[in-house]
Amino acid sequence: MNNKISVLIYASSNKISLKTCLESVLNQKLKADEIIILDSIDRDNFNFNLIKPYLDSNSNIKYIKNQNKTNFIQDYKKLFELSTGDYIKFLPYYAILEENALEKLASFLDKNEDIKLAMSNINSFYEYSEKKIIAYTKYFKQVFNETTILESNESINKILLNFTSFLGYLSSSMFRKKDIDFKLFEYEEMNHITSADILLSV
Repeated sequence: MNNKISVLIYASSNKISLKTCLESVLNQKLKADEIIILDSIDRDNFNFNLIKPYLDSNSNIKYIKNQNKTNFIQDYKKLFELSTGDYIKFLPYYAILEENALEKLASFLDKNEDIKLAMSNINSFYEYSEKKIIAYTKYFKQVFNETTILESNESINKILLNFTSFLGYLSSSMFRKKDIDFKLFEYEEMNHITSADILLSV
């Protein structure tokens, strides 16, 4: 299938990490049709100057500098509304994609029309300097050794039995834009909505 992929990068800090994140998207085996970067913090053009060479050489990258004071929920909503892809992949500036990440997630959705969400682990890193990266981590414990489909109730049981979240964050998922049939991230003044089967607080 020829579904268009949009990777939406949210930059909320002036960090060299943004460059590493963007490079991981550009180095994918399955190329993203559209990469949108929303910069909410770049007051001195550090981020823009950092990625300008990539903007000049890749027509599929759009860079948007937020001129208004907004919260991250509004920024994520704006990214979603600006996207034109069939498949949506959110990504924070401090995350790295394995080179086959988009290919695996998109292929799974292609083959399973009844599945609404494809999830993966997420690699995160924090910079120490421009030449050294430290604290490279995988966020979630690996629960399955192979691709696994779970029903909602089964997912809840697995969370409780393993006492860990393996479903991941928004940034560890890919989904079809057409499947979003509600006002994304909207809830009174907070502009946020969520649907959860289970909520644990410790």
